[in-house]
Order: sequence, then structure tokens, then C-alpha cells
Amino acid sequence: MLRTTRQKSIQLLAYVACLVLTLGVTTSPAQLNPRWDALNEPGNLGRVEAVAVSPYDVGTILAGGDVFGVGLSTNGGVTWEQAIGITACSEINDFTFHPAKANLVWVGTLSGPYQST
Repeated sequence: MLRTTRQKSIQLLAYVACLVLTLGVTTSPAQLNPRWDALNEPGNLGRVEAVAVSPYDVGTILAGGDVFGVGLSTNGGVTWEQAIGITACSEINDFTFHPAKANLVWVGTLSGPYQST
């Protein structure tokens, strides 16, 4: 027998309520309204399109922009420098860290992929 959308919604809400009660999940007002702190310009100008934290060192962060390439922080975002080598000033869309080599990162751009060296 087909269930109506309303019945499915009620069942989903009941499932979520049971899950919350089972796990004892609570949300404080601070969790609903986090504080955001500016980390200054990450060296890529324009709008930040992609951010990635290294799985090998949580202090290493890459930020890709829509104008000027990649910003690099090696101290958890306290300071930033512009990464060199990306010749095309086009949007940075994504970062992928190599699964075994900590210093190898691929960057997807509108002009094609780049690899760190």
C-alpha cells in the first residue's frame, strides 16, 4: 500500500526524534549561531571558491579563489602566502591530496588540472 507524503514525513520526523533521544544529542544556542573570525586575504584575491585542510598536517590549509590562484597557510590560517606556479588566473574549483604523498596535491581549475611539486 502506498503511503502519502504526509505519512512519510511523520515517519521521518518520528525516526529523527528517536535518533536524537537515543544519542542524547543536544544543541546549545552557541552551536546554532557560531562566531566567525576573518583570516584576512589568503593570497588569491577575489572570492574563495575552495578550501582544503591537509590530511597529513591540520595546520596546512589551501584556499582557492576565482581570480589569482591558491593561498597557502602552514599555521592553521593565522598567516597566508600566495602559492606559485599556477599560470592561468582562473577559478580554483577543488583540491585533492595524494593518499600517500603529503606534498602532492592536485588542483582543479577552469583551465585544467595542476599538480604541486
